[in-house]
Amino acid sequence: ILYFLFIIPDSFIIKNQNTFRLILANRVIFLLLTFILYYRLSHFKTYKNYCTLILIYEFIASVFFLLTFYHYESASLLIQTFGVIIIILAIFLVYNRLIYMVLVSIILSASFLWMAPYVISDISLNQFLASAVYLLLVIAFNALSTMRINYHKRVQYLHECKLKKLATKDTLTGIYSRAAFYLELEKWINYAHRYPVDLAIIMFDIDDFKIINDTLGHSAGDKVLTQVSNIAKKCIRNYDILCRWGGEEFVVLAPNTPLENAV
Repeated sequence: ILYFLFIIPDSFIIKNQNTFRLILANRVIFLLLTFILYYRLSHFKTYKNYCTLILIYEFIASVFFLLTFYHYESASLLIQTFGVIIIILAIFLVYNRLIYMVLVSIILSASFLWMAPYVISDISLNQFLASAVYLLLVIAFNALSTMRINYHKRVQYLHECKLKKLATKDTLTGIYSRAAFYLELEKWINYAHRYPVDLAIIMFDIDDFKIINDTLGHSAGDKVLTQVSNIAKKCIRNYDILCRWGGEEFVVLAPNTPLENAV
């Protein structure tokens, strides 16, 4: 859409109507490709396919821009450099792998600088070098900025994973916490209401656990709780849910299990 809106300054710059119509058609076709891409993205389920599609699309965008640049009658190096800079900014705004962003930006900039002497007459060496420096600075700045943002996103994701684990797992035994068990229980109860399936809950505790803590200490009690949890995990199925209900009490949620099987 941003590329299409470039037609506004084009209307002030381009005097030849045939050239203007050609460039307008270029921008309209690319806008249609944008909408096709938008609706196609929902069909791609993997990150790799998404990145590949975006990479191809950005290469196509670069080609469309260079074709437009080639048809300008009296192009200005400074204005066209600004146009390339805006496209580079757009490339880094679209979520993709960093290496792909940098690759497309470098190829676009290099192609533009290669074409500039053929399209624009009387370019001084100083102007050409200034344009190249501006483009390199923009690419470098965006690459560093994206790297920092991605780093902070990864750190935030790790923190969220740790918080989620703390919220769902019992810190001592590593099995489900009581709060997480309630969520699973509610989910399976709703499932059992919709479909004719059995749902069993098994509760058990450790007899005389207080004597262990009083005589051997809480460290020994913690070891007992951990070992009992490990034994219980080996006895249940993969899709059963084991929870530490509180203290020495445990609960097993057994989906698709009739009463006699639970016993």
